[in-house]
Amino acid sequence: MLQGLSAGQEQDPFSSLNAKELQVTKDGVTVARALSAYSSECRLTNMGAKLIIDASEKANEECGDGTTTATLLAGFLLAEGQKLLIGSSLNPVELRRGIKLSAEKLCSILDSMSL
Repeated sequence: MLQGLSAGQEQDPFSSLNAKELQVTKDGVTVARALSAYSSECRLTNMGAKLIIDASEKANEECGDGTTTATLLAGFLLAEGQKLLIGSSLNPVELRRGIKLSAEKLCSILDSMSL
């Protein structure tokens, strides 16, 4: 899965490739979508890329901004989650539950701080 993430990190974060030309952008969702240009036959690689694309698109849909931040956070969570799961007896469902609870708590704290 991390190979799907790595494909996106290999390109310039301010540019993305479409089928015909180089497109310069500062929009994280555009860069994340460009990961499809790096898709491979490996299901796990595609799954990693799809997770990054989904995080970026969700940020774009819900906020209209923060796509680059969402891309970076999703990549970090994917990389660190894989480190925790490899060679340990940690249950992936419990890891997901912990991430979800942490995200809910963080959102609650941020909501209480907003105007």
